[in-house]
Amino acid sequence: MLEHARSVLQGIDKLAEAATQADRGSLGTLRIGFISHAAHDYLPKIVRSFLRTCPGVEVEFHKFLATQQYETLLANEVDVALLRPLYSDARVRSQVISRSPFLVAIPEGHSLANRQDICMADLAAETFVTLPSQSGPSFHSEILGYCERAGYVPRNVKEASDLTALIASVGSGIGLAIVPESVTNLRAYGVVYKPLSDLDTCAELIVAWRRDDNSKLVKTFIDCALQEFKGAPKQGATASGMCTSQSSGRCPAPGPRSLRPKWM
Repeated sequence: MLEHARSVLQGIDKLAEAATQADRGSLGTLRIGFISHAAHDYLPKIVRSFLRTCPGVEVEFHKFLATQQYETLLANEVDVALLRPLYSDARVRSQVISRSPFLVAIPEGHSLANRQDICMADLAAETFVTLPSQSGPSFHSEILGYCERAGYVPRNVKEASDLTALIASVGSGIGLAIVPESVTNLRAYGVVYKPLSDLDTCAELIVAWRRDDNSKLVKTFIDCALQEFKGAPKQGATASGMCTSQSSGRCPAPGPRSLRPKWM
């Protein structure tokens, strides 16, 4: 009888400890959504930091298309999401964690690959590779908008399903692409990256979560994301989820306040 009582008390102690850990946000499951752009650099660094803080938490990964934006969040399929914002939603809160200047990815051996000074007008006769087009805001329409501002519409545009396929297409010699600088972490074969002298727009990456979600796990993940990339170049967000840096030609780092990008 005494041994049974001790066993019961130990079980109660374990339940109490588990309840305490859950209340502190050190137990449970966090569902993380992400676009392909975030998978190779941002996501691993943030998750490593998060698991050091919450070693008892299980994490689930859910990849989605950039054009899906907040769909998985609002459908309660994920708790947090790493994405490039194309528009805002009043039901979602977000924080910019990184800004990257755009580069042009060029097939190795291309006539532009050895050029030191390249501007958007130099790309007018080239085949472009972009992410899929859709109605409304998209990476595709964003890139074509840069071309139009430079005075032309690309004659030939190929589409790739995600950034990995896009860079593989460039490496295969199919065309060139305008991509965020962070894509250079992919280290793809046969691709040369060059800055564009007259394109000062930056690509933003945000961490987003549901406005009504006060979960401690979500808060800890956001804190880890901001801590990991606190040294990233920064400036205030623009409505498109992009920023411009007229003075230095590089992207300033995200500030300490919560930013909610909108499409402009």
